[in-house]
Amino acid sequence: MRVLQTEEVITRRHRQGNGWVQKKETHHWEWVTTLPATRLSTRLLWRIGHARWEIEDDLFHTLATYWSLDHCFRHEPSAILIFILTLFIAFVLLQSFYLGNLKPQRRAHLTLIGIAFELAFGLAAMDGPAPWLKRGG
Repeated sequence: MRVLQTEEVITRRHRQGNGWVQKKETHHWEWVTTLPATRLSTRLLWRIGHARWEIEDDLFHTLATYWSLDHCFRHEPSAILIFILTLFIAFVLLQSFYLGNLKPQRRAHLTLIGIAFELAFGLAAMDGPAPWLKRGG
């Protein structure tokens, strides 16, 4: 097992009164892996560790904003769990398709949420109109 410990110092600008103040912030991180350095370099482990937070932040923001994660349709604990897990699976599959199968030129004109709406409208068209879908969101 390998443990990567880092201490990172970053400078951020904060608004204070009518001006800006620069303040240094120190962050301590630890990442653990079972992969040897020959398979996963220290630099790549560091990058993957930081990317995890970006992915997580984007996931929860997108799901809460566009995918109704902030509203439970049922209130039984098992129903809530199934709803959230199904939502995660759908999101990961859609994002995998978007990032893995669409060329960058196509992604430039079609957003992830746009694909989700098109899929939802296609499914709704197969089974009649769905009142819970609104075009243009």
